[in-house]
Amino acid sequence: MKKSIKFAIIAMVILCAFALPAFASGKQASSPEIDFAYVVGFMNAKGLSDEYKNILGPESVKPAVAAMLKGVKDFQKGKELPNEKVQEIQKAFQERMNAAVKEKAKKNLEDANKFLEQNKTAEGVKTTESGLQYKIIKEGEGEIVGTKKNVKVDYKMMAGGVENVVDEGKDVQFNLDGLIKGASEGIALMNKGASFRFYIHPDKGYGEYGSGRIGGNQLLIFDVTLNSIVS
Repeated sequence: MKKSIKFAIIAMVILCAFALPAFASGKQASSPEIDFAYVVGFMNAKGLSDEYKNILGPESVKPAVAAMLKGVKDFQKGKELPNEKVQEIQKAFQERMNAAVKEKAKKNLEDANKFLEQNKTAEGVKTTESGLQYKIIKEGEGEIVGTKKNVKVDYKMMAGGVENVVDEGKDVQFNLDGLIKGASEGIALMNKGASFRFYIHPDKGYGEYGSGRIGGNQLLIFDVTLNSIVS
């Protein structure tokens, strides 16, 4: 669990306490400091919602946001929150989130292993010596990327299944040394104009801790079209 969430929530409570009356009354203030306080509240509510949804599940979001707003209102009323109580809550929260992250990562790994075991015999799926599974959607022309490092690609990355797109881009330049193992190994097999789909085990992806919208030990499905090899 990111420590930044704790500090972000504190900042949100303090700043929004001053902006909330104006926005709640429908009289939106136009001064930069009030507008900024609103933005801080909005973005932190979104950040908290995303974090809770990814780790604890969608059902955790509504009560969490309600509790956040209650904290703002209590601050406005002048209520005190002893430091000892804050530390107690933070400790319990950290333990709860750490346990949830580990539990979800374990489940994700089981799901990834099960999927790849079934997928390796699917029509058109090939497996490299290292265990990377891929499917050629469209053949390309010319030399393969091989040991060359810089490429331009169209890509779409999905986590856990094709319905969960976490990142995509058009004609983006990458240095293969800066990519996850599964992506760099797979793109090295491609030539210009080719379109591949890679099925990447967590060991070749973001591992047990994940990254951003990608959960710990999530299977990655990576669609790539190689536009060019950059010299």
